[in-house]
Amino acid sequence: MTLRLPPEIHARALALAREALGLERCAALFSRADDADLVVELVPIPNVAAEPARAFELDGLALLRALRDGEARGLALRGLLHTHPSGGVGLSPHDVDGALWDGAPRFPGASLLVVAIEAGVARVASYAFDDVARAFVDERVDRAG
Repeated sequence: MTLRLPPEIHARALALAREALGLERCAALFSRADDADLVVELVPIPNVAAEPARAFELDGLALLRALRDGEARGLALRGLLHTHPSGGVGLSPHDVDGALWDGAPRFPGASLLVVAIEAGVARVASYAFDDVARAFVDERVDRAG
């Protein structure tokens, strides 16, 4: 699988990380049914974690509103983005635990996109759930243009 980010979506994802001021930020990524790998919209979702500098927890009501709004406009959830203020773009055990429910993805088909700024350098990584491996695996990220 490949997650395709147009330049404007890629720029918004990086801006979200740069503006985070040491906190983890979150967003929902949406695509159209006719091109499910191409992200066409990024919707910021508040992080309601008790310690947002160390973890993220999506605001459930804000996410539900974004999902309903996207569905009403013919869009589908393609992924969930969060930023790492430190520690790189790898998934933490907390990230994985939060993305699974009883060993299966909470949002089937949705990738986990992680954006980190380290020493001023932006890095982006995406992970898709592999049903055979029963784990999140690296997913290619293309900057669509």
